[in-house]
Amino acid sequence: MNSVERITAAFTGQLPDRVPVASWLSLPLIRRLVPDTGPSELFDRWIEDPCGSIIALQENLGLDPIVITFSEHTGEVHLWPEKIFRWPDEALETWREEKQTIDRGPGFRVVRHVVTTPEGELRWTYRVEDNSLWPLEYMLKAESDLDLLQYRPDPQLLNIARLKEMALKVGDRGLFNHCIPGVWDQATELRGATQVMMDLYERPKWLKRLLAAIKGRLICHVRRLGQTGIHAIVLDE
Repeated sequence: MNSVERITAAFTGQLPDRVPVASWLSLPLIRRLVPDTGPSELFDRWIEDPCGSIIALQENLGLDPIVITFSEHTGEVHLWPEKIFRWPDEALETWREEKQTIDRGPGFRVVRHVVTTPEGELRWTYRVEDNSLWPLEYMLKAESDLDLLQYRPDPQLLNIARLKEMALKVGDRGLFNHCIPGVWDQATELRGATQVMMDLYERPKWLKRLLAAIKGRLICHVRRLGQTGIHAIVLDE
């Protein structure tokens, strides 16, 4: 059995030839094993030559290799999706997004996104450090902000060519996983976990509208990812 067959057998209740051994290697560990490289350079190497980089690294450690890429987690995960996905111009006609660094210091920067839609603006801010990122300002502040989400680009128009090419290069050398934020995870990314918990009691009908909007778009996104040839989609909740 190769690693893909071995891990798949274990997940589906079949008998593998041996117990699969896989591990999510953290960026700090990888950067100790591959010194003098930042996250952006590492991701570029993995995209261009996954078998000669991240897969070979795991094989040398005696692991069954896994590859993990990410869709956007608003305010939390941006680097991966910026490298593997593209939106055609027509998909962004009603969702014009600008990104700017508004503060910078030793080992950190603060980034703000501003989106212009036909009915108003949305903005969110997060802080980036060497191996971490966390939100400072959430996108959905007022109840009326929910109406602006209808202008987000259609997932069916997402250019998946680079992810598809990467999956083809990986082949059966490793199990290719792609991580997407689930419905509740997206709600907390857009609104903030504390505020979502308050919404459960203070505006439950509004929260149900938000969750329904996220669910509909997420289903379309999963269908699009299903056309890439990846082995598995991981729902991050």
